[in-house]
Amino acid sequence: MPFLLFIIFVLSCFVIYLLFFRKNTRLTKEFIREKHITKHSYFLNWNGNEIHYTDEGNGFPILMVHGFGGSYKNFEDFGNILVDKYRIIKVDLPGFGMSDFPTFSEKEPDYNEMYLDFFDFFIQKLELDELYLMGCSMGGLASWRLSVHFPERIKKLVLFNSAGYDIAKISKGVTSLLRYSFLRKILLRGIPISFTNRGLNRVFYNPKALKREKVHASNDFWNREGNLEALLDISSTKKFIDPSLIQSVNVDTLIIWGQNDKLIPVHHVDYFLRDISNSKKIVYENCGHAPMIEIPHLLKDDVIAFLEEK
Repeated sequence: MPFLLFIIFVLSCFVIYLLFFRKNTRLTKEFIREKHITKHSYFLNWNGNEIHYTDEGNGFPILMVHGFGGSYKNFEDFGNILVDKYRIIKVDLPGFGMSDFPTFSEKEPDYNEMYLDFFDFFIQKLELDELYLMGCSMGGLASWRLSVHFPERIKKLVLFNSAGYDIAKISKGVTSLLRYSFLRKILLRGIPISFTNRGLNRVFYNPKALKREKVHASNDFWNREGNLEALLDISSTKKFIDPSLIQSVNVDTLIIWGQNDKLIPVHHVDYFLRDISNSKKIVYENCGHAPMIEIPHLLKDDVIAFLEEK
């Protein structure tokens, strides 16, 4: 019994340390902006919230939308491959990267509606009368829904391992660690780099794809003031989009998947293929949840061929 009490005492001390005395690693917006701004960065005001995006290149515009916990950097490598041929716009969704997260008056806000309202504003603000749209995971969900909302503007759609089916189940798996109230309180003092590294490891098939600079950039953005709260709030939502809406997508769609996705099962690619009438699929072997990060050069020819197809 004394040994058991000793273990309980040690664990209690460790918990108290994590909750109250661990170094606070939260980062200010000013610090993040100074560290991660690029020469192609722009900021605009959306309902009092500062929104960051990058805009470079010429040609027909492509809007690239990252997933949950991501940022504009998720499409950095793939955007660089396409920028000589297209105008590349990469946006930080509200609550991620260098974009602010709005405050809500209601107790249980509908974040999907919020993002739809945001894109309604963003696309019109940038005067994107016509565009190609690409989205990964949660950004894929936002993208296919936007194509339903703006069918006359979205000329072609590319989905990377998109969310859309079994959303409640998938969301619970992706954000499982964030759902524990005890862990949420600990994380409010900042997300350790080891936690970020563990989370990103689930995204890739090839460990070599997880570059040190990607881990540190993600950790910076997760610890940016306001972003951690957004991660925790979105991970707790119980409001999900009805997947039957996918059948309303009426634009040419390329559905891309990594065969070894640990977050959204690869067989979901066939659900999209079934429900989007003008669609085709490509599944890449030895690839995980984010093909545009893990195998950008392998995607190039297939994606350009789809975009240029009449």
